[in-house]
Amino acid sequence: MLSGSFLNDILSLTHNNTPQHSTPQHSTHTHTLTHSLTHSLTHYQSINSDEEAVADWTRKEEENKEHDIQEQLDEELHPQRHIIHKFFILISVVTMISSVMMGMGQLVGIFYEQQDAIQLVLRMYVILLCWIVFLNEMQWTKYTTDSTILRLWITRGICYMFVGVLGLAENDKAMARDETTVGNAAATLYFVTVAWFIIVCGMLYTVLGIFCMQLVNDRMRSTFAAKEERAKATERTTFLYGSNTTPQEAVTPEQNVV
Repeated sequence: MLSGSFLNDILSLTHNNTPQHSTPQHSTHTHTLTHSLTHSLTHYQSINSDEEAVADWTRKEEENKEHDIQEQLDEELHPQRHIIHKFFILISVVTMISSVMMGMGQLVGIFYEQQDAIQLVLRMYVILLCWIVFLNEMQWTKYTTDSTILRLWITRGICYMFVGVLGLAENDKAMARDETTVGNAAATLYFVTVAWFIIVCGMLYTVLGIFCMQLVNDRMRSTFAAKEERAKATERTTFLYGSNTTPQEAVTPEQNVV
């Protein structure tokens, strides 16, 4: 293919070498040659422009592909929980903190308040129930995880509301004994606040259980656990084979066994 500079040189020479007093036939031939060279030059420039456009488009596609692969790899390595899953976790965390705070308050009340034997037994029961609530939310023992009453959200919420109501009842007994000092007033506010937190969390568990949201939570937990396992496999594969490894090439340790 003729280069653009070569065609330009020929075209300039044609114009410069055209005689001023030429015959009609010679003029026609010169005009035809000039037109042909001009067309060839335009066609060559068009081809170069198309080739540059194709090359630029190919380069952008490669960049977009690399960017998509990097985004997918980042998503595989750092899985994120769904916002609804985070809401369920928030309810569990608030319930755990409230149960610990209520249990500590009841334990302090045993040593610093005057009470009869019945009130002492009730406080011990409340402390035990708060400990069970904490273990259930942490899922530490089979006693709580295998219990149908504590495992199902509907009955779990009812049990939590019962614990909160017991805390309010203990607070009412303390108020009847003495609430004249500033310290007792602050303790009363503390017990009431913590007890209502547990009651509200229990209500949320019961309502969410009625609307079958526990199934949604279980599915989200299993999905996130699978994503975490895949992230670990992807991280190991990336460490072994380099950062250019795509997420689809990630393999589990069992697949590496020969």
